[in-house]
Order: sequence, then C-alpha cells, then structure tokens
Amino acid sequence: MDAGPPDAISKRTLDQAGLSGAVLEQFKADARSRVWRTRGPAGLCVVKRFEHAPWRQWLALVLGVHPAQLELKWNRRLRGAGVHVVPIMDAGVEPCRGGCRAWLATPAMGSSLQRRLRAILQDARQPAAAGQDRPLDPSAASAAGSQAQEAAGLLLDAAAMLTAQLIAAGFTFKDLKPSNILIDDAGQAWLIDVGSVRARTAPPAIGRMLGVMDRVLARDGVAAPLRERFARTLEQACPLEVPRPPAPGSAPGSAPGSAPGSAPGSA
Repeated sequence: MDAGPPDAISKRTLDQAGLSGAVLEQFKADARSRVWRTRGPAGLCVVKRFEHAPWRQWLALVLGVHPAQLELKWNRRLRGAGVHVVPIMDAGVEPCRGGCRAWLATPAMGSSLQRRLRAILQDARQPAAAGQDRPLDPSAASAAGSQAQEAAGLLLDAAAMLTAQLIAAGFTFKDLKPSNILIDDAGQAWLIDVGSVRARTAPPAIGRMLGVMDRVLARDGVAAPLRERFARTLEQACPLEVPRPPAPGSAPGSAPGSAPGSAPGSA
C-alpha cells in the first residue's frame, strides 16, 4: 500500500495493489458494501468495497460524488485537522460488467467500540439465569459487574474524548456510532467510515450527532449510567456547550442538559 493517503481514487485493482489475498475475517457484507481483513504488502489491513450498482458507481465517480471519494476527502481533512481517524492508505476500482466497484484500504488498527462493548456486556451477563437479559449497568453489586462497568466506562471515555476532538476541530459526523469508532490496543479511539462528516458545529447538528450515538448505545444494551458517563466526559473535554439528547418521554425541543435518552433506535 502507499505510504500516505492517495489524492484520488486510482484505477488500480485489488490484485494490482496486492490486496487480493485470503479473507482472514469478514466484518460486513450487504447490498451497500463488503468489509474484510486481509494481508497486504504492508501487513494486516481492512478492505472496504462498495457493492451497489456498478453503473451507478461509475457515474458517481465521474461526477465526483461517489461515497469512496467523499470518504477519502473527509479522511484527509480530519487528518489535517489533527483528528484521530484511521488513515486511508490506498483506493482503487475493480472493473466489472456494466461499470465498476470502488474500494478503500486502511491499516488494521483495532476492534470497533461496538464489538468491545458487546463482549463486555456478554461477559457481564454470564452469571445471569438462563434466558435472563439485562443492560450493562454499573449499579451491579458483584465484583464482575463492577469490573465490567469500569472497562466499559474507559472505552466510552475514549470515545467521548475523540468526539470532543472532532467538535473542537470544527466538524460533526452524522454516522457517529460505536461501529464507526475503533479502539486500538493502547485504548485510543479512532474514527472510520467518515464520508458523512461535515464542517459545522451548530448546536442542532451536534445534538443530532449525539442523539444517534446515544440511541445506538441504548439499542446495544448499554445502560443509562454508562451513557451518562460518556456525556459527562464529553462535556468536560469539549470547549463548546454540548447539547444532550432529550430524556425519555420529554417533549420535542427540550432544553439541553436533560439526561440522555434510553429509548432504543436505529442508526
């Protein structure tokens, strides 16, 4: 792979880039994209290939509005602003019947926040009776529950510090959610899939971004006290006034400062 981020999508195929080796782990496969880990010339990497209609991809590339082009653009801008984002090291296209499929490659830098929280949540539920299900709650009395709470809290602290860094640099990210945050072995959080980042920090935009994050955390079973910890860490780290998601059952347009909502939702 190249030593730095490319300036544009090249015409190289995965095979020409040395990235057509065995799939070591597949993270996602749907009608929009396929994401997998493989070994490339520079070591382990993650490849994301866009899977929507090849003719639409070709047209979007010609017009300069392909999701891969947007992701590359905002990845460069975030890196230039000092925001921790997993760098795109290579980008190209795979010719196919009727058009092409664009791809991006990044170094393998860690596991997603979503995956790590789910692992902690699963471990914390092990002592529960068969079939019983409960949120990851820091009020759990057991030592295992306390350890799980602290482990999850540290991950959310890292995610909150990353979110504060993003806002302080003048950006919001419509798809800020646990699956789009990686945690490396040192506990540092990194953004991925940043095509929906925009250079704006108006309170409504920040509020919508944080609302998505809170709803996805709630949907994944992270209890309110831990989501509150994320909000507190963000408020302490962020130089701007950060609006919070409205409390459950509150009327639309509730004033910032109410507790994060706990109603599940989709990203």
